[in-house]
Amino acid sequence: MSTWLNSTTSCASIYTLVAVTADRYLAICHTLKYTLWEAGYTLYVIAAIWIVSGSLAIPNLYGYDEVSVIFELI
Repeated sequence: MSTWLNSTTSCASIYTLVAVTADRYLAICHTLKYTLWEAGYTLYVIAAIWIVSGSLAIPNLYGYDEVSVIFELI
């Protein structure tokens, strides 16, 4: 479970940076189109980022097993 959570948060972080970059690009280069962007769309973008990130991390739930290390004193 921890590998899935780690992968999900890492992927969400990267996609959030991509979304911020796209937002800044629209604000600077296409100012007239940027004014049509509503605040409600932001929630959809955030939800889509987390859903895609969680979906891409699903193979980690099945591909990795927990590794237990037992130390024995000699």
